[in-house]
Amino acid sequence: MLILDFVLTGLLVLCLVLSIYWGVLNRRRYLANMKVAAELDHVMGEAITLVKNNQALNDTLKNKDSHASMTIEDLYKTEQRQDGNVDLESPEMLSTILTVMVHKYGPAKLSLKDFQRLPDGEYVSVYVDSKSQKLILSMDHDLAEKNPLDMISFTNSDDSTFH
Repeated sequence: MLILDFVLTGLLVLCLVLSIYWGVLNRRRYLANMKVAAELDHVMGEAITLVKNNQALNDTLKNKDSHASMTIEDLYKTEQRQDGNVDLESPEMLSTILTVMVHKYGPAKLSLKDFQRLPDGEYVSVYVDSKSQKLILSMDHDLAEKNPLDMISFTNSDDSTFH
């Protein structure tokens, strides 16, 4: 009888250890699920805000007679600096520019050799032509000096972020 008590006590302790282990494991899963749920709520809130901004932009574009009256700021209003100007150096704007380029010119295939052929320190200068309201991407870093009245330069030679 004493042996049976020891076996049952050992089995009870084993069951308690397993149930505590499963409880801790389930608690960790629960906390991870709560973090994911909070992050999804944040992402959904941002997505809803973007949809509302895009609908408002679409409504304003429908009301305008021509696209010539549209400005660069109208195309992208979500990222703004503290002074109220559009942040053309933001990752979101880079993504938007690349999306427009692929939409306009089709797929671009870049190989490792393309990146290796690019000299160190080379970068793309970004200009806005105030007359035509076009964004100009150029390897010519002095384009604004050739036509200073029409070109607004957003060139920053410190482009170590994406290299």
